[in-house]
Amino acid sequence: MGSEVSLRSLAGLLGVTADTVGVYLDACSASYLILPCPYFTFSERQRTARPRKYYPIDIALREAVVTRTGLDLGKRLEAAVFLHLRRSHREVCFWRGQGEIDFVVQDADGITPVQVSWDGPKDRHERAAAEFRKTFPDANPVVFVSGNDAADLLRR
Repeated sequence: MGSEVSLRSLAGLLGVTADTVGVYLDACSASYLILPCPYFTFSERQRTARPRKYYPIDIALREAVVTRTGLDLGKRLEAAVFLHLRRSHREVCFWRGQGEIDFVVQDADGITPVQVSWDGPKDRHERAAAEFRKTFPDANPVVFVSGNDAADLLRR
């Protein structure tokens, strides 16, 4: 959940072909078990060439099948924010340069990067935001979402 998925690496891990993995991911997406989060770029060719991230439609589904060692609050918050953004935006993407922006949404006001961290912004989030602003200078300011203010965002 929330990590880039390479069809080839997943195929090697599962011992099947990349085409088979693609078919399974497409089937899971079509049945709304998972939702794709593509790479943000204005180039369609780059978008299709990059791995996607996937999020479960129901966070509890993931909890039921994944063995975890901790509470994983950051991943849960990231998935909740993704699902919230999907309700109000046609498409939710992610962006990666040297750092990563968790989500990028586009509407009439332009493109807005959204950074999610349970404990609030860290230096790596600030560096990623600065890199994004350098790449997309006309973008709106970064929206930072943490565990403390997530309830305000999710109520909207």
